[in-house]
Amino acid sequence: KQWYQRRVAITAGIFTGLIAIAVYMFQNPNYHNIQDTFIGDVAKLPIFFAMAVYAFEGIGLILPLENQMKYPSHFPFILTLSILCVLAIQLFFSVLGFICFRDEIQGSISFNLPEGVISAVAQLAIAFTVYLTYPLMFFVPMEIIVPWAKEKFNRFTPYTVEFWLRTFFVILTFLFSVLIPHIELFIALIGALASSSLALIFPPVAYLMVFRDSISRGKKVTCWIIAIFGIIMCIVGTVYSVMDIVKALI
Repeated sequence: KQWYQRRVAITAGIFTGLIAIAVYMFQNPNYHNIQDTFIGDVAKLPIFFAMAVYAFEGIGLILPLENQMKYPSHFPFILTLSILCVLAIQLFFSVLGFICFRDEIQGSISFNLPEGVISAVAQLAIAFTVYLTYPLMFFVPMEIIVPWAKEKFNRFTPYTVEFWLRTFFVILTFLFSVLIPHIELFIALIGALASSSLALIFPPVAYLMVFRDSISRGKKVTCWIIAIFGIIMCIVGTVYSVMDIVKALI
């Protein structure tokens, strides 16, 4: 029952924040000279790719969530549906954000909202949703780190070790969000360096290593194409992200 209530609260928080942002953007469109800015700078494509991969990449949670499902056979359909929903939301808000804010758009679209009721509702809904989804985001790291930490600090109770470990990571991520002046550039760096590796490089390479003797040549070529594409975008995206971060700090 508690988990059901939490799911309802998370869903309500997400949609409340999204609706609040969408209402403002619908009320304040900016169609002036839109055709002149519709095509952006091609040099920013690596940054876009890095952010897009970051937005979609969740491979670290896929297998753990599938293993915890009551009916794992339903997971492919649920995964496909989830990706389509994320794609629709990303496209919807990217187009609306472009029409409304143009080049003035900030790292989080909620930062562009002026002070008022809509902005307050959006910020509170986003903060509430992040608070409730932290356990899900920490699920895999805690599964790996907590057993090691409990063994390393066995003079303390397991509950104490896990409590302070989770507290440390929450504070650490909070400090990152506060101290990094351009969070969108940091997201692009993580997307290019980590998300590209996890989503495009390691999976096809691991697949080739495990099934190299039983898969067709066509699948091998496909895996190599995906891996090489991931390596190229990882290098290019990382270089451009670091360059943009240096420019922003200077």
